[in-house]
Amino acid sequence: MAAELTETGTNSNLFPPGAATSARFYARRIWGLRHFIAATARGRLTARNQGMILGSLWLLLEPFLFVMVYYVIFEIILGVGAIENFFLFLTVGRLVFASHQSAVLGAAQSLSDNPALVRDTSMPKAVLPIGSTIGTFYQWGLDLIIMLLVAMATGVFPRLSWLLIAPLSFGILALNMGIGLLLSPMVAVYGDLKRALPVVFRLTFYTTGIMFPLEAYIEDLEHANLVWVAVMANPIYGFVKAMQWAVFGYDLGRPGLAIVVSIGWMCLLFPLGFFLFPRRERRVGAFRYRVGG
Repeated sequence: MAAELTETGTNSNLFPPGAATSARFYARRIWGLRHFIAATARGRLTARNQGMILGSLWLLLEPFLFVMVYYVIFEIILGVGAIENFFLFLTVGRLVFASHQSAVLGAAQSLSDNPALVRDTSMPKAVLPIGSTIGTFYQWGLDLIIMLLVAMATGVFPRLSWLLIAPLSFGILALNMGIGLLLSPMVAVYGDLKRALPVVFRLTFYTTGIMFPLEAYIEDLEHANLVWVAVMANPIYGFVKAMQWAVFGYDLGRPGLAIVVSIGWMCLLFPLGFFLFPRRERRVGAFRYRVGG
């Protein structure tokens, strides 16, 4: 048995769940499947709108129309857009948060949604949450096109700070991947989390200040410092505010501190997820799919 396992680990990128003895070994096996991950991520993206008249054009239209809905409700009807260029503020915040939510939820459910792959294949199961996250990152590239077009349409033209958009995007990718790797084994074993996570994201959506400038109201509160601590406990908050600053110079609140905190979250969650996932992989297959499958 030991000889068979050694041969599997040496000559193939496929091996029994839990067989990886180090994060370096596990990463090398995943790297060997990088073309498979990229191909499945692209396939998942293009398959979303197959059979529709507008086809892949929906990849651009859908996020833009969602932003328009929020703009009509909160600016035109309710009049809560108390900052200059509220439409761009809303566009950047909504697109960043929606991409983050889609990536994390997709990665978190990737094991539980693919029981046959988890049960019947010996590839490293981290391929599933990583592939799901990368698929959302491809969509994020299209979201960036919308974001920059809206910026120029509203009078914001290329500036030096736009150079930060790329590193911020990869920072968000690493954060999403880390959270997805941490959550996916938990969701596979405890299915109730599938229902709870959208509720958590709904809460963080409102506390990130996507639809209104949250920062303008916090400083007037009696316990403003405690509220800032609670707001920055949301890992994506700093990336949203940093992206808004990079695109059009939004600087209300404490954007510098916010991005430092979010980078700290990323530096913690990404390696932690990658370190813990191989050690929980065997439990996922043995518990959920031996009993339920």
